[in-house]
Amino acid sequence: MVVSVLGGGLWIPWALGLSWSGARLAPMSGAAWREVVEGWAKDAAQREACLARLGGREAPAFLWETSASQTGAERFEERIIPAPGLARAPADSSAFVAHLGAGVVAFDNLRGDSRLVAPPDEGRDYGHLGAFLDHAGGRLQHALLRYLALEILAWWADPDRGALWVSTHGMAVPWLHLRLDPRPKYYRSELRRAPSG
Repeated sequence: MVVSVLGGGLWIPWALGLSWSGARLAPMSGAAWREVVEGWAKDAAQREACLARLGGREAPAFLWETSASQTGAERFEERIIPAPGLARAPADSSAFVAHLGAGVVAFDNLRGDSRLVAPPDEGRDYGHLGAFLDHAGGRLQHALLRYLALEILAWWADPDRGALWVSTHGMAVPWLHLRLDPRPKYYRSELRRAPSG
């Protein structure tokens, strides 16, 4: 595998076929973070709108990146970045086997500084967000987005947490996991900047 380094020591596997020029603004961008997240937590119609927006992407496999938020008052922005290499990697949940259960779960990463939200292994291809949207039933899709919202609300409620970035990656572990990070880990878009204010 060919590996390159970007500023800050971030390792990127170029062999997976990521397309950095393909980032596009998703239509939801512009609302306040808290409005978006509370909609995901409480309103099935708002979850459905988000799932439809992400499901209407141009690429079968993609990275999803959001702007940073510290309080929920910041403007919500998101980017969808085509990542065709993700579609070629077979789904493998074995790295998360100790955490996965019958439903959506959240758990700390190995370093303990990030939260990961992942669907159960039902024997379907949930290797990345695009595959999950294509193969998971609506109930599970809604559960994943609602669980993500509850984790974000809990992050904001913890005064020691600071800013948060929400994204997907999946190059190291080919199983869908939504990342809640204290820094823009694995980010490709300009949304890696810290929240203003």
